[in-house]
Amino acid sequence: MMKSQIYITPKKQIKLFRLIPALIICLLIFNPAASKETFKNHINWKELPSLPPGQGQDVQPGLASPFSGVSEDMLLVSGGCNFPDDEVWKGGLKAYYDDAFALEKTPDGDFIWHSGFKIPHMAAYGVSVTVPEGVICIGGNNNSESFSSVFLMKWNPDTKEIITENLPSLPYTMSRMAGALVDETIYLVGGLTNGELANSFLSLDLSKWGNSNFKWEILDDFPGPARLQAIAIGQNAAEEQHLYLFSGSSYPKDAEDPFVQSDGLEYNPKTEQWSPIPEIKPDGGKALSLHGGSGVAIGKQHMIFTGGVNRELFFDAWKRERNIELARESNNTEELERLLQEKHEYFLMEPDEYKFNHDVLAYHTITQTWISVEDYPFQPPAGAPMVNWDKGFVVVNGEIKAGVRSPAVYYGQSEYSPKFGFINWAVIVVYLLFMVFLGFYFMRREEGTDTFFKGGQKIPWWAAGMSIFATMLSAITYMSIPAKTYATNWAYYIMALTIFIMVLPVIRYYLPFFRRLNVTTAYEFLEKRFNYATRLLSSSLFQVFMVARMALVLFLPSLALTTVTGIDIYLCIILMGVITIAYCTMGGVEAVIWGDVIQGFVLLAGAILAVIFMISGTEGGLNRVIEITIEHEKMKMFDFAFDLSRATFWVVLIGGLANNLITYSSDQAVIQRYLTTKNEKEAAKGLWFNGGMSIIISIIFYFIGTALFVLYKTQPQELNMAMGNADSIFPHFIMTRMPMGIAGLMIAAIFAATMSTVSSNVNSISTAFTTDIYNHMWPASNDSKRLRVARISGILSGFLGIGLAILMATWNIFNLFDYFNVILGLLVGSLGGIFVMAVFIQRINSTGAITGYIVSFIALMLIRAYSDVSFLLYGFFGITISVITGYLVSFITPKEGKNLKGLTYRTLND
Repeated sequence: MMKSQIYITPKKQIKLFRLIPALIICLLIFNPAASKETFKNHINWKELPSLPPGQGQDVQPGLASPFSGVSEDMLLVSGGCNFPDDEVWKGGLKAYYDDAFALEKTPDGDFIWHSGFKIPHMAAYGVSVTVPEGVICIGGNNNSESFSSVFLMKWNPDTKEIITENLPSLPYTMSRMAGALVDETIYLVGGLTNGELANSFLSLDLSKWGNSNFKWEILDDFPGPARLQAIAIGQNAAEEQHLYLFSGSSYPKDAEDPFVQSDGLEYNPKTEQWSPIPEIKPDGGKALSLHGGSGVAIGKQHMIFTGGVNRELFFDAWKRERNIELARESNNTEELERLLQEKHEYFLMEPDEYKFNHDVLAYHTITQTWISVEDYPFQPPAGAPMVNWDKGFVVVNGEIKAGVRSPAVYYGQSEYSPKFGFINWAVIVVYLLFMVFLGFYFMRREEGTDTFFKGGQKIPWWAAGMSIFATMLSAITYMSIPAKTYATNWAYYIMALTIFIMVLPVIRYYLPFFRRLNVTTAYEFLEKRFNYATRLLSSSLFQVFMVARMALVLFLPSLALTTVTGIDIYLCIILMGVITIAYCTMGGVEAVIWGDVIQGFVLLAGAILAVIFMISGTEGGLNRVIEITIEHEKMKMFDFAFDLSRATFWVVLIGGLANNLITYSSDQAVIQRYLTTKNEKEAAKGLWFNGGMSIIISIIFYFIGTALFVLYKTQPQELNMAMGNADSIFPHFIMTRMPMGIAGLMIAAIFAATMSTVSSNVNSISTAFTTDIYNHMWPASNDSKRLRVARISGILSGFLGIGLAILMATWNIFNLFDYFNVILGLLVGSLGGIFVMAVFIQRINSTGAITGYIVSFIALMLIRAYSDVSFLLYGFFGITISVITGYLVSFITPKEGKNLKGLTYRTLND
């Protein structure tokens, strides 16, 4: 019995789409929370058990400048110095130590010190760096010598002791230098080299550990004055990790005054270039020095600092020491006596009178801004190591006034407990229920696989075009383009232009084959052109890619959303995945396309609302946004350098053209839209519509990133310094700056972006599996059974994607946009090459096509492993290598003698 067909009239379509602006208006009018409380960073501090006495000690007076780090989840502390007998103003001598200690956090949350261990020698003022193998301790000095030795200090969980092993020594002795780990390389900067002030700069590549090249490399000196006891930290910059050097001081013999630095330097290991860091002026206030302070990386792009001397008092004290020397040399007894009295009074001051830095400071690498987070709740130290540990950081001992140490250990953790709220949840639930209703609505009109796969070829061209746009604009794009532009500039916008550029060649050279051959999947064409093996290989690889893409599209946005909304990551993945599977497997491609249209409107409305709130929330409005954008070149698009390792104009242009050719010529999720319109001309109009939307709407998304930069450049205190995902910046803005309800709508837009892509993936997999595999194996099956197989395969692939997304929750990914394009280039670059071979080169046979794909895939894996070529070029290399290989192989293998009439561009009209 035939089911009655339901047609959505234009009036009904208009009524359907009116629901979205109506929902927005209701939220704006009835929203009970017109504004949000200003975001504020906060640190929860607590005091841990004090450092125990060393061997032969009854009391632990505390240590300054010890080695410290983490091994096997144990906090290790060793070496250090203090004045154990008499105070320094009474002539007490500084003592150095070789004791080592380990602090354990038990499963019950208690803290226990383990002591009685030793390191190779007594030392302080070296550098310690935590690596996966343990803590690498470098250089330092004691009363009698400085060291060039380097050793690994680690905790042995079996014997419950600290053990050490020697590593390659420095080329010279070093002490009071700074050091940090950047990716897999340790850098040492400044300090004393062979006892003399120097601008030394060294590196040790840990990836060479265990071979003959594992040794220290002397690099070119860093610029500017020498720096003693500076702070070095490795942290993410816009696109990779950089080395950051802060403050420090020096007093060259020929200088009249000491240099107590209140600035810093940034080193890019990729370009090997140094650049200045803005002066340390938290919240635009007075310049500070962090000499003697400590810092650690926190979140993805922040660094946090505690302690450090008072710049003016330290300057005076150091100059006084130089003047005392000069008075002695000149036998100026009266001046010497006065200076010694001043020095004595200096040492007698109370800790608070030293005015050590009492603020917890933070620096943001993208906006290059300093803020005062809050007051340090304890006596601020100098020479106290700061170490990342147990999802927070510890401050170990240190000097609380000249000559006086503290054995105290403090633990801090950035606190942020986002609350999504009932109204936001209500918006999400209403939206998701509406999408389920959409699936039921279209399920009622299914008549068979033709409707399920092609929508009866009755989809309007504008809806097909918008569906392509919504499918390609995943939540990864929705969040990562603003994040990328926020961190860098508009260099990637050229990729949006390449979408429009590729429309004409796709319409002219590819679309005719998909429409005139009356295929259901793109891979049917490959069987007609080559053989079934080529079709099976291509379709199977596409389905594998779609499952991986589904997992990425579900996982990565969920990860970003979790950090700012508090919604559980697994709930995000399951909620979006299950709802999408439900409506797209019930309603087929019609539900997918009309769902994409609705979601496209939600995406666009959300983006426009975000821009309005960003501009209105920036002091000075649009004029200020434009001013700062120009000042920092945030809309720079063209970099004409011939460098294949980064996003230059040529790399983005060539990579964009290649990747979009791959997508629009071999991706079933896109090609299926070509087949839903009533004819080839309508499909072409849909492609032009999609290309135009990509250019125009991409401007909005890129501008969002620019506006975010300006907003947080002018209001850096509202950045979440513990943000663990670089792509969370846009969701962070949504949750902290947009009203309740509107924030829910914006998160719904991110859900929409995810669901539009996942729905297309599920539907395209079910289409490809049923048409390319099931129908070939069971050609006699009836249409009803094929429809059931399509639904079941869609459900199974969807849940496979959900499971893989949940598995991915343990991975560490820096940038969604980059990672997604890496996967795209590696998995489907070669697939695009097969279609180029099929359409343009008659001489290539099936053996050449398959061989070309395999060789290309292997080559891409080697390029990925052994070169620094930008991921944007993987698609270009994939196509090029596969075509060249296929062409050569086809010359040394027998011709197949296949009739190619209507199957290549040259024979299309034969």
